[in-house]
Amino acid sequence: TVVKPDTDLLIDGYPRSSNTWTEMLIREAGADKLKLAHHAHAAAHVIKAQRLGVPSVVLYRDPDAAVTSFLTLLENRVDARGAYLDYVRFYKAVWPMRGPNVAFFSFDDMTNRSTEAVAYIAERFGLPLSVDRVSDTGSGSNVFERMYSNAPDLKVLGQSHNSKPP
Repeated sequence: TVVKPDTDLLIDGYPRSSNTWTEMLIREAGADKLKLAHHAHAAAHVIKAQRLGVPSVVLYRDPDAAVTSFLTLLENRVDARGAYLDYVRFYKAVWPMRGPNVAFFSFDDMTNRSTEAVAYIAERFGLPLSVDRVSDTGSGSNVFERMYSNAPDLKVLGQSHNSKPP
């Protein structure tokens, strides 16, 4: 969905960087009450959010892990060199936007430290997110259920948990 003036939070990043996981995690923590923009996978989306004053979460993952996962998802129908160049272009454009209204989170932050990440997002952006809804003991199953109901083919895809800042 595209960012609009009434959007509560933008979630975006290069494909396969925990975009869907983070969206579902925030939906679970916010009891589906927040208006989210997500999955454009375009720097222009983050730029527009900043012009509108919409708080933004930008996700990143180790480029080798993200690009490899993306190529696998698309069954290698895209050029690997082009995919790496897209990765670089995306982060080169959004990295300078880091600041009070843009938070960067790694794949590991969102997948391995979900409770901490949600608490940080709630506090930093003043959003009504309930950390209790995404406790470390229960969030995985709830979030995975949301993901699989929206995209059943995700069940067969594996992901590496390697990540480094861009």
